[in-house]
Amino acid sequence: MKKILIMMLSVVALTACSKDDNNNDTGEEKILGTWFLVEAHNAPGIEINDCTTQSNITFNADNTAISEFHAYSDNNCVSSTDNTTWSKTETKYTFNIPTFGPATGTVTFNGSKFTFVPDVSPTTSIVFEKR
Repeated sequence: MKKILIMMLSVVALTACSKDDNNNDTGEEKILGTWFLVEAHNAPGIEINDCTTQSNITFNADNTAISEFHAYSDNNCVSSTDNTTWSKTETKYTFNIPTFGPATGTVTFNGSKFTFVPDVSPTTSIVFEKR
């Protein structure tokens, strides 16, 4: 379950596209910063609770990212951290998840949140919030 959640967190956090809102924001700038997991819909292996909502990913301008995954282990909330890279194409972001390889999907930005829908599972959505 932890590997699935780490993969989904990485997919969500490192994969994005944005709609054109005529403010000259390319979408790449929107993804920069630290985003926290807040919701998961039809996402097998991802349970949202007070521990997993501490999970976050930080996107850096140099196309690196750091993900911190939190999950319960023996009734303790524990974390693990991974370093990765990401890149943006015209409408998609691609990221490299340690152990799993590259992944893509779409992201819709809405205020301080973005919703990720992975290309490999279009019925799944995961929501992150910038704090």
